[in-house]
Amino acid sequence: METTDELIKEYLLFRGFFNTFRNFDLESKNDRDKGFKAELVVEQLFSYINSSDINELLEFWKYLDSRFFSQIDSRFCMTLKRMEISLLKYYIVVQIQKNKKDKILEFYNILGNELLGKSEWDHNWFAIPFIKKPESNPLFKIYFSKQWLETFTSSLTNFLNTIFQNITLPSLLNFNTDRYIRKAQECEIQALRNLIDNLKTELDASDNKITSLRQMLSQNYNPITEKELNPIHENLKNDNKDNPIHESLKNDTKDNSKIKDITNESQQKKSNKKDDANQVNVIDSKINDDVIYEMKNLTDSEHRIMMLNQDLIHTFSNKLIASKISTNMGNIVSCIDNKNKVYLYNIETSSCNSFDDLPSEYTVMEWGNKSDNIINIGLKNNNIRSINTNTKSFKDIQILNNYCTSIEYSNNNNDYIYSILQNPNETNIGLINIKDGIIEKVLYKEENSNVNNFLKINNNSTLLAYGNDKGLIRLFDLRTNKHISKFESNELALSLYINDNDLIYIINNEYISKWNISFDNHDLSSDKDKEQPLKQSSSSTSLLNYPLSLQSKIKINLKSSPITTSNSNLFNNIHINSDTKYIMLPNFNENEINIYNVNNGEYEISSDKFSSDIECFDVNQNFTQSVVGCTNGSLYLNRWLYV
Repeated sequence: METTDELIKEYLLFRGFFNTFRNFDLESKNDRDKGFKAELVVEQLFSYINSSDINELLEFWKYLDSRFFSQIDSRFCMTLKRMEISLLKYYIVVQIQKNKKDKILEFYNILGNELLGKSEWDHNWFAIPFIKKPESNPLFKIYFSKQWLETFTSSLTNFLNTIFQNITLPSLLNFNTDRYIRKAQECEIQALRNLIDNLKTELDASDNKITSLRQMLSQNYNPITEKELNPIHENLKNDNKDNPIHESLKNDTKDNSKIKDITNESQQKKSNKKDDANQVNVIDSKINDDVIYEMKNLTDSEHRIMMLNQDLIHTFSNKLIASKISTNMGNIVSCIDNKNKVYLYNIETSSCNSFDDLPSEYTVMEWGNKSDNIINIGLKNNNIRSINTNTKSFKDIQILNNYCTSIEYSNNNNDYIYSILQNPNETNIGLINIKDGIIEKVLYKEENSNVNNFLKINNNSTLLAYGNDKGLIRLFDLRTNKHISKFESNELALSLYINDNDLIYIINNEYISKWNISFDNHDLSSDKDKEQPLKQSSSSTSLLNYPLSLQSKIKINLKSSPITTSNSNLFNNIHINSDTKYIMLPNFNENEINIYNVNNGEYEISSDKFSSDIECFDVNQNFTQSVVGCTNGSLYLNRWLYV
């Protein structure tokens, strides 16, 4: 605005419009709009209040009303009304603080008839000049506080800023704005061109390297065919027949020392007889090995994983204690902070919405597996809260004296969840009807309750695996909801995973153990004679028909200090991707995410370090996106790619 004013003055002087210049300069100095700066307008209003000039205050407000407020959208009318009422009440408060009761009476002489009968101006405000110490009266105390004044000043400033930002600008100012926008766009285009040039340079360098490798391979790696090998074999046979060393070896086969000496002598002689061509072949062979090794690395890295980016997508005011990526589309992240507040962050729109506070601390949070509009949250008040994100409604499911620590969905029916229900005396594996809000069935009761538990379902929803940190594993047939196997792995466990190939992965602080389930020709993945999830089988199945056998045990080659079971955040916070190639887990010591190879336990890659300690972590099934919540309220999104 100031720049445009100066340009106009310069133009007026250039044209010789001196009278117009003087008038323009005078009016600019007495600008009632204050250059459309909300802070200066608020300062002017408060100056009239501090000088006890009610007439100037009302006149200036009337000017603002006719100049700006009359053009605003109807949705701002209520806000405008509240601002005017607060401004007039602040005038009265200042006069009381200055002990100018006459100015208050003047105020009511001017505005009394207009304010009489309005709900915001009850009889107490009319009686305020006659109340002793109104700053101590509960009815007026808030208006004398510093906090109220700061809030009102900030609100009025923000309101005026909103008004000024939405006024229609003249063509002259729009022209200047368009010029800045065009300049910014030109800079952006140039930056993108530079980026394209750099990428082209990198691409050309990569193409040159690949061409060089191919040339080296074609020049030095010439496979010998069987037809070419036959004459060589014949020559070797003939050489051996005529070779006196060969005859000597035949005669003295029992003398090992002699064989060794003669062989060494023969090799030494052959080495001394090598010509330049043979020496080149030796060098070429080394080059061949290097090329083949590099080509082999390119092949081996075909399925490796790399991090595309790590972005701070939102910062919450409180510490995050839970975060989950939605199951279906994977574009919504549900979060819970340490004040029991639930938030939904939309990755695509970068918007964040909050829900009502939870009635108690959470124990587990999971998204429904059919859509991204249902979240089930286990609470310590013995309830499961099922939230519909579309309607922003919820219902609480009572689970008696238990609290839920794990939730798993069957693909067969999204209205039911399998869950671990714990109380001080026992651990129950239950089937809960979310739609009706009841516990449909308890599949098993475990007497031990002071353990960390895991619950996993394979993708075709035929098997449910229960495990705890003591190494106990139980299997359930989800066609009949029957307990079919119990196994003691005799090793501590931090997490488990079950895939569709009848393999159970148990992860602890040192190893990834792969256990094979033997079904003795019982095919759980078959659809033949498959029963509905809630029907009971009339025949009981012997637990001995489904033993577990250890297939492999891979030591995890940890990047940093060992995983410790003392950190409770690790339980159910270790993930294996859907094709069981990689394992992802948080590294609380280094404040980063680590990925290891499931098949050999080798370290693969890490995320960048996060700004503060990791509090919560989640990743989708195919390991393309992961989220991390930190103690300082930061929410990070990592994107991963197989290369």
